[in-house]
Amino acid sequence: MSLLPVCLDKMTVKKDKDEVPEQKKKQDREFAVQAVGMATTISVEIAVTTVAGYFCGHFLDGKFDTGPWLMLVGVLLGLAVGFMFVYKTLQVFFKERK
Repeated sequence: MSLLPVCLDKMTVKKDKDEVPEQKKKQDREFAVQAVGMATTISVEIAVTTVAGYFCGHFLDGKFDTGPWLMLVGVLLGLAVGFMFVYKTLQVFFKERK
């Protein structure tokens, strides 16, 4: 009776166990990169739309001499549009994750 098949089985099992953490680490890294990308996308979407709303409202305030009211409306509209973009971005992200 030989111990070779038993040793080979143990080596194979150990190799499979070693591969699982490597695969898990790779998936964790990919998820981390995706999360950073998603956070960056969300912040840029909110910032750009809010700043665009501010400048459009400020321009219209100067043109119509309405004080800060159109600027405030522009900022609020910019925030609303930004959150709408974030919602759509998150929908696409979670559809890809399934």
